[in-house]
Amino acid sequence: MSRGGAARTQRVVDSFLVLPECQLAFAAATQLRDARATRPGQLLTLCGPAGCGKSHLLNQVFLECRSAADLSQIIEVTAEEFVAEWTEAVRARRLVEMRELYLAHSVLLCEDLQGFRISAAAQEAFVSLVDEILAAGGQVVLTCSGSPQEIRGLIPRLCSRCHGGVSVTVALPGSASRFKLLKHFAAFLQVPVGLDVLELLAKPEGHSPLELRGDLRRLVQAAQQRRCAISVSLLRELQAGEPGREPRSVSDVAREVARQFGVTLRELRSTSRVAPATLPRQAAMFLSREVTSAGCSEIGAYFSGRTHSTVVYACERFEQQLENDARLRVLTNNVRRSLARPQGSSRRKPVNNRAAKRRATG
Repeated sequence: MSRGGAARTQRVVDSFLVLPECQLAFAAATQLRDARATRPGQLLTLCGPAGCGKSHLLNQVFLECRSAADLSQIIEVTAEEFVAEWTEAVRARRLVEMRELYLAHSVLLCEDLQGFRISAAAQEAFVSLVDEILAAGGQVVLTCSGSPQEIRGLIPRLCSRCHGGVSVTVALPGSASRFKLLKHFAAFLQVPVGLDVLELLAKPEGHSPLELRGDLRRLVQAAQQRRCAISVSLLRELQAGEPGREPRSVSDVAREVARQFGVTLRELRSTSRVAPATLPRQAAMFLSREVTSAGCSEIGAYFSGRTHSTVVYACERFEQQLENDARLRVLTNNVRRSLARPQGSSRRKPVNNRAAKRRATG
């Protein structure tokens, strides 16, 4: 069973910045966490568009800086993962074991309720688990991309449970918050970026915190590659696109990652969680955020309809591994260099021949 929370606690993350748009949600989540002993059996639903920071908020409130004892009481899952786990449990006749595993925890964090749309039966099973956790004095936190009743495919029982607890809306950052975030990211990355550059970066409406961080990283990388200072002129050049060069797409990135890592494109885009395909898929998602203009939802759609949160988590996990694996950094830089060349000039032969041979003979 996949558990993202425990893995996330191991990575180095930005110090959390509570923006006006998420202050109410942060306060509600913090109160829920701290009142577990005095006010048992509470449910909180965070609603907001993809990328507004719901996952990061929950990570900070419930998963970061928690003791091992606290973490053992928390179970974290996405709706999409729950459906897959429930389907497998039905097939293997292990529903009792799955139920006992969930009830062994006092805090349930379930993200992206819209992922439940594919199975009404799994929703019924989930609601029953929620009721039992709450009845036992546990806490339940849910997130969704909009108001539950507006999400097509959610059963009335699930919508009713959401509205029976506390529901808080989280908005995308406004202009002032986008500027504050970029300034925060620049300080965390320890790169000198002028206020005029940050103001220009903060202008586009509707950018999520993750997209803003990606925009800043692309700007920093461009300055490093050209060995020049970060300036307004460089940013405008990147925003306009390089003359004579077509922008890269997610499919371009995926094909090059598959070539460098010695896997097939089909494996990369499959729904399989088999280990040999997981790391290359994370690399493709991470580099797609870095070198294309695609958002997390678009990237997830390319990789067999994975959710925004799944892409965010994949990018974070891969970034953590990059810090500790020199060989992985070499492979990733090879992909970057290949994608930086004019399209059609890269070799088509797999680079990771040893891995390719293993897969061909396995």
